[in-house]
Amino acid sequence: MSKYKGYGEILRIVRISRDMKKNQVAKNKKIATSYLSELEQGKKSISTKKLAELLKIYNITSVELTELYEYHKELENLDKTKRYQLTLLKALEMYVK
Repeated sequence: MSKYKGYGEILRIVRISRDMKKNQVAKNKKIATSYLSELEQGKKSISTKKLAELLKIYNITSVELTELYEYHKELENLDKTKRYQLTLLKALEMYVK
């Protein structure tokens, strides 16, 4: 099992911040849409190779992804919607830099 399993929700937030649909990502890297869905829901883990491919598509570094993950964890006392919104804003800020 990969150490990146907990990053599914963050990968979803990053994908959305890049205004990408699952089928666009799946088509781009020959990843099944169902696998991407399960990954983002935390039901699947991801290999380092596939993660690197997604990071390239999303134009984000592994350091930035980890920063978003840690930020999201810090917000665990907030309700799910607020937590999601704040993490999405942070992802958008990273994208426009």
